[in-house]
Amino acid sequence: MLDPVPVIAPSVQVTSMYHQIVECGNEGIWVFDLDGRTAYVNLRMAQMLDYSVPEMTARSLLDVLDEQGREQGAAFLARQRAEGGTTESAECLLLRRDGEAVWTVVSHSPWLDQDGTLRGLIAFVNDITDRRRLDEALRRREEQLAEAQRVARLGSWEWVVGTDHLTWSDELYRIFELRPGEFAGTLPAYLELVHPEDRERTAEVIQACLHGQPGFEFEQRILVPGRDRAVWVRTAGEVLTDGTGAPVRMRGTALDITAYKETEDRLRRARSRHRLLQTMAAAANEAQTLREVALMSVQELCRHLRWPAGRVHLVSGPERTPVPTGGWQRPQGTTEPADAERPPELSRAMPGLGEISAYAAAAVADAATVWSVGGGPPGGVGSLSACAVPVLSRDEVVAVLEFVVPTEVSRNEVDRSEAGAICEEVAIQLAIVAERERTSLELHAARDTALAALRAKSAFLATMSHEIRTPMNGVIGLAELLQASDLDDRQRQYVAGVQTAGDALLMIINDILDFSKIEAGRLELQTVDLDVTQLIEDVAELLARQAQAKDLELLTCSRLGAEARLRADPSRLRQVLINLVSNAIKFTEQGEVVLSAGFDPGTPPGEAETVAVRFEVTDTGIGIDASDQQLVFEPFTQVDGSSTRRFGGTGLGLAISRDLVEAMGGELQVDSRLGDGSRFGFTVRLPRSDSSTEPSPSRTPAPPWGGTAVLVVDDNTTSRLILQAQLSGWGLVPQLAADAATGLDLLLRAADHGRPFAVALVDLAMPGTDGLELARRIDDTPALTGTRVVLLTTTEVTPDRLAGAGLAAYVDKPVRSAQLYDRLAEVLRPVLEPDPEGPPAAADPPAPGHARVLVVEDNAINQLVARGLLDRLGFECDLAGTGYEALDALGRTDYAAVLMDCQMPEMDGYTATGELRRREGGRRHTPVIAMTAGALVGDEARCLAAGMDAYVPKPIDSAQLEAVLARWVPGGARR
Repeated sequence: MLDPVPVIAPSVQVTSMYHQIVECGNEGIWVFDLDGRTAYVNLRMAQMLDYSVPEMTARSLLDVLDEQGREQGAAFLARQRAEGGTTESAECLLLRRDGEAVWTVVSHSPWLDQDGTLRGLIAFVNDITDRRRLDEALRRREEQLAEAQRVARLGSWEWVVGTDHLTWSDELYRIFELRPGEFAGTLPAYLELVHPEDRERTAEVIQACLHGQPGFEFEQRILVPGRDRAVWVRTAGEVLTDGTGAPVRMRGTALDITAYKETEDRLRRARSRHRLLQTMAAAANEAQTLREVALMSVQELCRHLRWPAGRVHLVSGPERTPVPTGGWQRPQGTTEPADAERPPELSRAMPGLGEISAYAAAAVADAATVWSVGGGPPGGVGSLSACAVPVLSRDEVVAVLEFVVPTEVSRNEVDRSEAGAICEEVAIQLAIVAERERTSLELHAARDTALAALRAKSAFLATMSHEIRTPMNGVIGLAELLQASDLDDRQRQYVAGVQTAGDALLMIINDILDFSKIEAGRLELQTVDLDVTQLIEDVAELLARQAQAKDLELLTCSRLGAEARLRADPSRLRQVLINLVSNAIKFTEQGEVVLSAGFDPGTPPGEAETVAVRFEVTDTGIGIDASDQQLVFEPFTQVDGSSTRRFGGTGLGLAISRDLVEAMGGELQVDSRLGDGSRFGFTVRLPRSDSSTEPSPSRTPAPPWGGTAVLVVDDNTTSRLILQAQLSGWGLVPQLAADAATGLDLLLRAADHGRPFAVALVDLAMPGTDGLELARRIDDTPALTGTRVVLLTTTEVTPDRLAGAGLAAYVDKPVRSAQLYDRLAEVLRPVLEPDPEGPPAAADPPAPGHARVLVVEDNAINQLVARGLLDRLGFECDLAGTGYEALDALGRTDYAAVLMDCQMPEMDGYTATGELRRREGGRRHTPVIAMTAGALVGDEARCLAAGMDAYVPKPIDSAQLEAVLARWVPGGARR
C-alpha cells in the first residue's frame, strides 16, 4: 500500500516551489491590471518578446501591440472592466523589441484579490509563430494546387469502397459544371453522369480494379445536366488496399480534354474538307466543261457529308430554267455510286421532290442556298430534307447542286451552316470553271474575229502597197529617165523637182505601210551575217548628198575593230539608222552629224556568243526640250505641230524606229538640250557571225606600215579624231592639224628633222586656205617632194580644179574605211615598196555583150520605165503583158533574164514562173527576177518559193536593179 502524498503546509518553501514552477515553465505568464499595466511577467514571457524581466515589467499590454492591435486591446480591456473579467482564449499578434511579429495563443482568467475584487487578468501565452508559418505554407500550397488544377483543368477525386463515398475537388465540380449540393457523392450517381456510350466501359474498368487491377487510365464523356452537351475527360486512378490486399479506396484525377477533343474533331473535319476542296480544285483545273466537274462535285460532296443523293441542274436560256443533267445516289446498303450520267430518281429517296424541284428553282431565283428545314415540301418526307446550292458566274446562276439531306442536319443550325459553307466553297470552284469555259468561248470567238480582221488588214496592206507603189514606180522611174535625156536647164529643174517630190512621197508611203505592219503584228526580223562597219558607212553614203546640200559634215565612226562581223536584220537596222541620220540632217543647220557604232561599255567583247553593240547618232542641231523628248516617239506627232512649222514629215519615222529597236531587243533613247544638239542611241545584243567569208577591210590585219607618219589636216575636230583612230588601228602614226597653216608648218618641221610625213590627208573644205590650195603649196615645196597628198572631199571636184594640185588620190566623205584603206595602200606602195619594173599594163576591157531581157508587166507606164532603165544599163528587152504572153515569148526566145511582175490579170507572175520551171525541167534555168509592189513581210520568201531567183521591190531603184542583173547576167550586160 502506497504512502499518502504529504500535504505541504504553506510556508516559504511552498512559495519557492511555486516560483520555480512559474519561472521554469515553457509557457509565458503575464499578469496585468485592467488598464493593461504589467504587474508580473515570468522569464519566458520576457524572452518571448526579447526583453528582460524589468524591461518587460515597465511595459503595458498596449505597448507590444501594433496599431490595429492597440485599438482591439483597448476595447478588450474596456469589455473586461465592464463584464468583471472573463476566461477565454484567442490568437494575438505581439511585437518583439525589433518590431518582428510574434503570433501567440493567449488564455486568460480574472486576477482577484483576497476579497474577490477583480484587479486584472492573468494571461498564459504560448508562441505559435512556427505553427502559423507552417499553416500559411500549407495554405499557399493548397491554393497553388487548386490554381494548378484550375489552369490545367485537372480535378481530383477519392472513392471509399466500403461506404461508397465519392468526393471531388472543387475543380472537378467546375469541370463537370455542378455545384456540391447537386451531386450525391456515390458511384451510381457518378455513372448516371457518364455518357451512355461510355457508361458500360467505365463500369468494366471499376470492376477490374475491384478484382485486382492496380490502376487505370481512359477517356470518357460526362453529361452536363440540363444541357445538350458532354465534357470529355481523361480519368486516371490507383487502388489502395488493406493488409489482405482487399481494395479499400480508389483515388485519382480527371483531366478536362474537351478543348483538345473539339480541336481534334475540327482538325479532322478540316483535313477532310481540305482534301475535298483540293480534289475539287484539281478537278476544276483539269475540267473542260462545267457539266463535267459539277457531276463529280455532287458525288464528292455526298460522300464527304454522308448525304444519300444529289444531282446537277444546268441553267441556260432566257427563261433561266434549271434542267437536271446528272447526279449520284448511294444504293441501299452500299457506298457504290449509281449511274452518274442519269439524273437519280431522288423522289424515291425523298417523296415530293419532282424532276425540277421548287428548291432548285428557288436557288435560281434568289441566287442563294435554299434549305428545307425540318420536313421538306408538303406531302411528308420522313427523315430527309433538301438543299439547293447555286453556282454563280458574273452574278448569274449557271448551275444548281441539289442534295437530299438528313433532317437532323437541316434542323441543326451549326451543322447546316457548316455543310452549307462547304457546298458553297465547292460552288465557287465550279464558278471558276464556268467562267473559264465562258471566257474560253469568248476568246475563241474574239480570236476568230481578230484573225479575220488581221487577214483583212494584211490583204488591205498588200493591195494598198501594190496599188500605191505601181504608179509611184512610173513617176519616179520616168523622172529618172528624163533626167538622163537631153533637157534644158529649166526642164532639168522641173524633172529634179518631180524626182524629189516622188522620193518624199515614197518615203511617206513606206513609213505609213511600215507603221501599219507593226500595228498589225506582221513585223518579222531575219538574222543574217553582216558587217556593221560597212552598214553604217552605207547609210552615211546614202545620205551624203542630203548633208552636202546643207553644207554639213556627215561622219561615221566604228569602234568594233575585228568584231564588226555580226548577225542581224540588215534592212531593219539600216532603216532605223537612216531614219535617225535623216532626222539629224533635217534638224541641223550647221556643224556635223556623226553616226557611230561600238561595244556597250557594260559588255566587253569576246565574253559570250552575243555582244552588246551601241549605235548613236549625234548632231549639232536645234535640240529638243526635256518636256518634249518622249513626245517625239509618238506616231503622227511632232514637237512643232503648228501650220507654220519649218520642218515637215509624217511624224512616223521615230515611232517606227522605236518599235523596230524594241523588236530587236533594245530601247531607243534620246539625250538632248534645246539649242545644243541631240544624241539618239540604242543598244542591241547581236550574235557573233560564224561565217567563213573574207573579212571586211575594217578587219584586215594591218599591212607593214608600222611607224609610217601620216598628217591629218581637217578643221572638224570630230573628223580628225575619227581618222586618228582609224589610222592608228592600221599601224600608222597620225598627227593632227586644224588648219592649212598649222599643217604646212608640221610638214616643214618634220622634213627639216629628216622624218618627213609619207602621206598628208587633207580636207578640201577648210576656212581660209582650202585643201586644194594646201596641196598645191606642198607640191611646190621641194622639201616636201616625198609627201603624197590624199584629198578628202564631200563634193564632186572637177578635173580642172584637181589639175596642178599634185594629188596622189582623193577620197569621198563620209570616209569609208575600205576606200581609205585601199587608197592608202595604193599611195604607200610605191613609197614603201618601189617597183623597178614600173606599173603593170592595164588589162583589156571585156568584150561587150548583147544580153536580152524579157519584161513581164501589165502596166504600160511601168513597161516604159523598165524599158528605159534596161536601155540605160545596156540591155535589150522585149515586153509581155501577162503570164501567158511571157510563156509564149520564152518558148520562142532564150532570154538572159526575166523581170517578172507578180500581180497580173489572167496569169500572175507566181503561176507563170512555176510553169516555166516545169517546162525547163533540169535542162536550163532562166533567171527570173521578181518585180513587185508588195511591201509586206513574206513577199520575198513567196517569190523565192515560186521559183524566182531574186527580188526587186517597186518603185525600182536603178542601182539595185543594176546590181541584181550584174549577178545573174555576168559579163553580158553592156552593149
